[in-house]
Amino acid sequence: MPVFDRDLELARAGARLIPQSVRRVMVEGNYLLLNEEPWSRLHEIFDLTIMVEVPRHILRDRLNQRWLGHGLASADVARKVEGNDLPNGDIVARRSIEAAFYLIHT
Repeated sequence: MPVFDRDLELARAGARLIPQSVRRVMVEGNYLLLNEEPWSRLHEIFDLTIMVEVPRHILRDRLNQRWLGHGLASADVARKVEGNDLPNGDIVARRSIEAAFYLIHT
């Protein structure tokens, strides 16, 4: 199973092995419900889907704290959040299939 390495900013294929005895696997990721190739090929294997919706101002605050926690300078954090993370979140919000359940942060 791939694992995203935040320090390296990349997915490491086969980084985690799942024993055959495991009956259920929970996965999370921003693009898993995206209605575009190659992501859309995954949809048929999901038994249950959940979308977590967070207000943009809370998401921005959390992203800023994440990147500051990784030791980035404020200007680099702003570029990363405003130029990458939030635009990617907008894509996911607009182009994903409907989830079975929605968790809405209020």
